[in-house]
Amino acid sequence: MSEEELIPLGFFTEYDSVLRFLQDESDRGVVLVAAGFFEQQLIALIRSYLLENRVPTTLHTGGNTPLGTFNARIDIAYALGLIDDESRADLHLIRRIRNDFAHDWSVGFENRRVIDRCAALHYAVQPTNDDEESAITPRDKFISGAAVVMVMLALNEQIAKENRLAQLPRRS
Repeated sequence: MSEEELIPLGFFTEYDSVLRFLQDESDRGVVLVAAGFFEQQLIALIRSYLLENRVPTTLHTGGNTPLGTFNARIDIAYALGLIDDESRADLHLIRRIRNDFAHDWSVGFENRRVIDRCAALHYAVQPTNDDEESAITPRDKFISGAAVVMVMLALNEQIAKENRLAQLPRRS
């Protein structure tokens, strides 16, 4: 498959829109919207790899379903080889940051736990000197790390479609 076929025309339009939206959101909005977007992206990625028209919504819709949680979606995508170690780690950090914001109204990007988690994101923009260190905020790290993972998941979805599982031949 050529690069032109892998990345269809207008591919980045949706992601550009999401990133522009995130830039204008509150801190809590940035985290919750990004996490929600990842949950949807992970289901799309997993569905694109599994047998076509064989993934019932009962597998992923609702909290008590096998793929009903962000955590389960991350881990199954990893177990299927659809995401790499760094994406898995970053998605789990984003999930934990989402939980911090969702369960404690006083949490923001100035919270030490959130700062440390944003700093640990593999795909976040990293400072190259001390001046940049103070200029790059935890919010910047979160958004930049999320942007890279979004694009990687989207590209992986295209690859997964090309390598979709096939039904085993029936025995006679």
